[in-house]
Amino acid sequence: MINSDTKFFISISKKPSSLGTKIYGKLFQKYKINSVYKSFVISNLNNAIEAIKTLSISGFSVSMPFKEKILEKVDILDDSVKKTGSINTVLVNNKKLIGYNTDLVGAEKAVKKIKITKNDNILICGSGGTSRTISYILRKKSKFKNVYIFSRNKKTSTKLIKDLDLLKFTNKKKYDILINCSPLGMANEKKIPFSENYVKNCKGVIDFVNNPSNTNLIKLAKKHNKKFVDGIFISLNQLTKQFQIYTNKKISFNKINSTFLNLDFQKDLKKITKNYLKYFKTKDFESLKKIFAEKIKLKDWENNLKGKTKVINFNRKIFSKVKKIVIKKQNISVSNNTVFADLKLILDSNKLDILDIIKFNNNKKIISINAYRR
Repeated sequence: MINSDTKFFISISKKPSSLGTKIYGKLFQKYKINSVYKSFVISNLNNAIEAIKTLSISGFSVSMPFKEKILEKVDILDDSVKKTGSINTVLVNNKKLIGYNTDLVGAEKAVKKIKITKNDNILICGSGGTSRTISYILRKKSKFKNVYIFSRNKKTSTKLIKDLDLLKFTNKKKYDILINCSPLGMANEKKIPFSENYVKNCKGVIDFVNNPSNTNLIKLAKKHNKKFVDGIFISLNQLTKQFQIYTNKKISFNKINSTFLNLDFQKDLKKITKNYLKYFKTKDFESLKKIFAEKIKLKDWENNLKGKTKVINFNRKIFSKVKKIVIKKQNISVSNNTVFADLKLILDSNKLDILDIIKFNNNKKIISINAYRR
């Protein structure tokens, strides 16, 4: 419950994802932290900063394209920002803005996971704040020499080459590691930062885009059996540090990853439930069989059945008597392995208000359906 002690954290971006909002919501709930996190679309950074100060926001995340632009807006720079020239996390303390770059954690973990060797040619696409972060890890911390950059923005790429001693892109090189730090590949963006031929001839791919998690670039890496690190892995790793800054509490990557996997699992359950309702409506027995567990249980106000065969036969019986099935979904919510579906069901002229409580096993098969009339 929101009260006078509740702390508010937000993210600011031109194209925000829902990842932070969902994960922080679960983490604050799980660890009983009196805080709220929401994402906002902004176009004017100055107006956003003024609003943040006025509304007493406790902290905020910064995404493209504001990671460098916000440097002049903060009062105190953490060492992580001084090293990289990029900010993705701001803590508000006594109306002072303190800037951090927790992307460093995610970038370093990505470099370790992809296992770059000293002679590898590395190509970075993009020249914004994220590029600065990964370039610092590659050149200053890991001491890799062959780091090239490609960007449509000549001004920012020229400065980045000078600041971190990078090499200019040339199409005469074969690149072993491809790193996307650009917006290319984000939701509704069909373009990819590297051609399929580049991916086919490389050793590994790192993509900082986390929405969608399975970008077209990552799909190409999988297609050609290349090593890859996706944006979700990077985001969850940086979040371990960001969470500590916001809450003054340490949290492991495993705990954050477990929270994310649970969110993903619940998203799948909701999708399967919608498919179940569609298969019921269209009398699709074969598809129903695929999503039912062998020992499924079905219970309603008149019946109590056990086993896939009995449940399928029960549905056959209903379908044989009914010509028209209409299902109106009022609300579908998920808690752990259980879906609650509030429905209006019309069987020919018979109208029913139903609550279906659908439970799934860990293999995402339906193990029980309890139907209640309202």
